[in-house]
Amino acid sequence: MRAFRRSALFPAATLAVGALAAVTGASAQPATGDAVPALPGTQSHGPPSTPAAAHAPGSAVPIPALDEVVVSASRTAQRGFDEPAAIQSVGADGIRAAGPGLHLSEPLARIPGVIALDRQNWAQDPQLSIRGFGARASFGIRGVRMLVDGIPATMPDGQGQASSIDLAAAERVEVLRGPLAQLHGNAAGGVVQVFSRRGDAPGEAGGELGFGAFGTRRHSLSARGAPGGVSAALEASWLATDGWRAWSAAERRLAGAVLESTGASGTRTTLVAHDFVQPRALDPGGLTRAQLEADPRQASPASLEQRARKTVSQRQVGVLVEQRLHVQRRHHIQPAAAIVLPQALIGAIVEVEIIHV
Repeated sequence: MRAFRRSALFPAATLAVGALAAVTGASAQPATGDAVPALPGTQSHGPPSTPAAAHAPGSAVPIPALDEVVVSASRTAQRGFDEPAAIQSVGADGIRAAGPGLHLSEPLARIPGVIALDRQNWAQDPQLSIRGFGARASFGIRGVRMLVDGIPATMPDGQGQASSIDLAAAERVEVLRGPLAQLHGNAAGGVVQVFSRRGDAPGEAGGELGFGAFGTRRHSLSARGAPGGVSAALEASWLATDGWRAWSAAERRLAGAVLESTGASGTRTTLVAHDFVQPRALDPGGLTRAQLEADPRQASPASLEQRARKTVSQRQVGVLVEQRLHVQRRHHIQPAAAIVLPQALIGAIVEVEIIHV
């Protein structure tokens, strides 16, 4: 098996010169002090500014080592470079740097090919569109399948609630775009999967207090550990805001628990439980141009008359059981003769046997 590594240190022009030298039989490296002939239709700008020792044959050029990105949106964990699909991942640091963690649109705005817009309305989830799917949804998320720790967060009718995801407990967010999203069912546009943080030894506990403008408050508690070899993580958060506009107050409560255990045979069992309650999300509605110029913070008279609002209560419990069924095959080359060959065997054919372990 041959491994290929890409590097940004060598431009495409260097590869083109090497290929031209291989065809014509000339050397791709000019001698020291020789002028480099210019190609027809180009101008020569003199010798390069880099030292000649940097281009000397046999000189070592440092290649930076990049961290491997492991993705799981296609149901199997593997390196992102080996995955035959368009998958992007945002880690915990990227999630924290994207914003205060109020909406799923914050980390998704960093992913190419994904349009995530905050409607600035707690009664309507952020607009999420992948490859055009979901752009026409007036509220909620449609055309895109959502999963939290492998448990579907999309309802049977195809609508998902992005507010049910607690970014404070998220370890990474993965987005799968393209036709391979059909691996997760009816998801024509793509798949958004959120993975919660797991508990490790030694255990830890913490909390956060956040305050913002217009009466925005956000509090969260977390506890993680591995008692008895079982990974355990508990998260709970509460959010409330008065809103910038009239009739735009909202309140949200989230709680979740993840228990994970790995048996002696390699079987991994994960218990996931999530509780999402949004008892109040007032909808101020839209304004006409005249109303906007008169008072941009007012609510629509129709919304006030009908008392437009949204109330959500969603509870989920799921169990995941994973067992690796295939055995990895390795190739071991065992020569049939000794390493030091006698004079009579020099130039002879030595048989090599490939043993599958």
